Amino acid sequence: MGWMEIASFAVVAALLVMSPGPNGLLIAKTVPSSGRSAGFANVAGFVAAFYVHGALSILGISIILVRSAEASGP
Repeated sequence: MGWMEIASFAVVAALLVMSPGPNGLLIAKTVPSSGRSAGFANVAGFVAAFYVHGALSILGISIILVRSAEASGP
């Protein structure tokens, strides 16, 4: 891999990191029309959703591990 490939990857990765996602676009749309408190409510909803999704993912993986241990038998 040459320097040109590494540099182009770095530029593309930086643009992807800086570009707003759906959450950022929703906040950018909500705050001017509904106010600052609605923007903070959006952020609180995002944070709650991230924690719930993370917890469900962890629980799902742990259930799969427990079931696979039971399936292997004694």
